[in-house]
Amino acid sequence: NVPGRLREALEYTLLDGGKRLRPVLCLATAKSIGCNIEKVMPTACAIEYIHTYSLIHDDLPAIDNDDLRRGKPSCHKKFGEDIAILTGDALFAESFNIILKYQKSPPGIKLEVLDEIISAVGATGMVAGQIVDVSSTGKRITKKDLEYMHLNKTSKLISAAIRTSAIICEANHDILNSLSIYGKNIGLVFQIIDDILDITSS
Repeated sequence: NVPGRLREALEYTLLDGGKRLRPVLCLATAKSIGCNIEKVMPTACAIEYIHTYSLIHDDLPAIDNDDLRRGKPSCHKKFGEDIAILTGDALFAESFNIILKYQKSPPGIKLEVLDEIISAVGATGMVAGQIVDVSSTGKRITKKDLEYMHLNKTSKLISAAIRTSAIICEANHDILNSLSIYGKNIGLVFQIIDDILDITSS
């Protein structure tokens, strides 16, 4: 049983709106290659869990120190830093649980999907991009470091949402390569726009 306070925080963060870009791209990829979107739904949900966990942790005072998320108090402002950290941890763990329990794919496919996601979010993925981000706050950085940060912080998870869908739908090598390029580029564009909005929006 999930403790009531944790359940409340999970529902608050998962159901508070947002674009759902990553799971939508996962479903749209399946549809674009003639695959039923229900086939990739568990992985699409798992990726949204990971994205939500990353937002909760990004908002914490030790990182971005954001009081608002999507026009509402961020998780740590609503529930406290301790509950926010644990909520993010729970979402991260449960994302893999969803794939293992509910993704109806052969074991080899599941392993490929997990490998894609772990590579996208771990020490050489999203966390690596976030490290560069927090280390460069208020400093001038090189174009190379900026591209590295954007690629890892945002682009890799977006690309993983697309690639995992193609892997589950058993797309051929050429289609997977084309989708990989698309995923990388849309991720970079998304982060550039997000950075501009951070500076220009009130």
